[in-house]
Amino acid sequence: MENMLLSMLQFTVELNIVFFYHIARWRYARETQLVGEGRIYNLIRIPGDETLN
Repeated sequence: MENMLLSMLQFTVELNIVFFYHIARWRYARETQLVGEGRIYNLIRIPGDETLN
């Protein structure tokens, strides 16, 4: 039981790290005006946010 909880916790932590890593890359891309050049962070979009590009 304890083992299962530990592995679930580790999975959640890893998921959060990946998620925030992508958010950070996307924000970095926005700030350096790379969005719109077909890079991978174009997959992460905020709905209705196109006007801010």
